[in-house]
Amino acid sequence: MHHDREIGFPDKLKVTYRPPHSNNIIDFSEIYGDQTYGPRKITYKFNIADRAIRTKEEMNIVKTKLANWLMPLVGQHPLYDDNYPDWYFLAEVEDGMNFKEDWRYGYLSFRFLCHVTRYITTSPS
Repeated sequence: MHHDREIGFPDKLKVTYRPPHSNNIIDFSEIYGDQTYGPRKITYKFNIADRAIRTKEEMNIVKTKLANWLMPLVGQHPLYDDNYPDWYFLAEVEDGMNFKEDWRYGYLSFRFLCHVTRYITTSPS
């Protein structure tokens, strides 16, 4: 199974105000001491190829099993990625799940919305 991933960085949440009749912009983003950030987005894309998939019905079964595995969880849960072996993200699939099929192959993509920070899995030495 071939896969691809895109692990993004969180966006800054800017809180600005432009007074009337002025060219100045006032930035309130750090009014409480720290810059705030939006959720981190992680997207995975999989090419699902299986010799056992011979019909459209079998492809729909695989698609349904994958959706049932990813979508029912409520709240953020640990997400481990091989590219970050000592870290994990708190993540939830909220939207962005897409499935395209081409006879015996299925192309699944889904997006996790994650907490801004990564968490370490082991205690530092």
